[in-house]
Amino acid sequence: MPALEMAQDSATLVRWTKNEGEYVTKGEVLMEVETDKATIEIESTGSGVLSRVTAHAGDQIPVGQVIAVLLDADGHSPTQAGPVVTASQGGSEGKSQSPAPDLRTNSKVVKAPERTSGRKLISPKARRLASEHGLDLSTVRQGSGQVIRASDISSMLTARGGGLASVEYAAVRLRGKRKVIADRTQKSHQTAPHIALRLSIDMSEVQKLIEREKTTVKGGGNRSPNLTSILLKAAAVALAKHPGLNAHLVNDEVRQYSCIHLGVAVALDDGVVVPVIRDAGKKRTVEIHQELEDLVARARRDRLKPEEMTGSTFTVTNLGMFGVESFSAILNTPEVAILSLGCTVDKAIKTQGQVDFRPFLEATINVDHRAIDGAVAAKYLQTFKHVLESAQVLL
Repeated sequence: MPALEMAQDSATLVRWTKNEGEYVTKGEVLMEVETDKATIEIESTGSGVLSRVTAHAGDQIPVGQVIAVLLDADGHSPTQAGPVVTASQGGSEGKSQSPAPDLRTNSKVVKAPERTSGRKLISPKARRLASEHGLDLSTVRQGSGQVIRASDISSMLTARGGGLASVEYAAVRLRGKRKVIADRTQKSHQTAPHIALRLSIDMSEVQKLIEREKTTVKGGGNRSPNLTSILLKAAAVALAKHPGLNAHLVNDEVRQYSCIHLGVAVALDDGVVVPVIRDAGKKRTVEIHQELEDLVARARRDRLKPEEMTGSTFTVTNLGMFGVESFSAILNTPEVAILSLGCTVDKAIKTQGQVDFRPFLEATINVDHRAIDGAVAAKYLQTFKHVLESAQVLL
């Protein structure tokens, strides 16, 4: 299994493109693997017959573990055996090769049944099921053979009845994107002291701007900026005035960046990815819109490149399309700030003795209090609000 990212320790095999026993030519796509960020095609680094396949679709495999070998026509392994495949994007090419490990010890780890007291054997699945329901394994009888299996545990639970013990359920393992999201959000919440500030923004001028652009931009379509691209442009404009939030906190060092690389959270069926719009501060709103359209489309097809999801200096997340009015997001560490945006809601306001209804959007800024004080975050929100309410620099 190749290493596709610096911090990667495992990847999930999506599928083999060749069957065991088939001949593989160097440079052919051999398999697809999924990291926490993308699905990537892996090319073969040599030619030969695909043999001794030990990994199957859905397996999560540690980086560096041998999952197959390529054999010559006589069925022999290459003299210098190393990693069988490498990533076509950001892989491990150029690494020195080492003698082939013993495939009997480096194949997919399948735990053998374990002995319990009383010289019984129990399968790993049965042991987990018993542990979940607090069963004493010494009281469980083998249904057939010499090994206690999950079916034996289920039968005993059914006989006992009551509660959830006998109710069927679907166990969804945290893996891939979901596992990484779980680990990172937990770490962020535990290590970064979050503070959140929120204010309402009058979106009347922005709505007028969008309608005006729809009628004036020839051809309309993706050349006319939408609300999301305008919000991203406003976020970048405000960051240019408050560079302290366009930063990472690494150990005891705050690194303020001159370039504004906006991470944009995109919700998928199996998690969230954060593609990056680079140099957003130097791009026009329509350019941000077109680039975002492309990134989101490829994100939903699982076709983003790893380098398109790394290097953000500030993240924007928008749940307005789901009707969420306001929320407080968890920091995308090591970034020191994240901007959360809700939907636009008409609210009654009193102006010159009359009640008027205007569209308002709730914006929330979460910052790492180790690097950013509340007053600094508040000033950023004020600038963001001013940019949107005046709409003077958005195009």
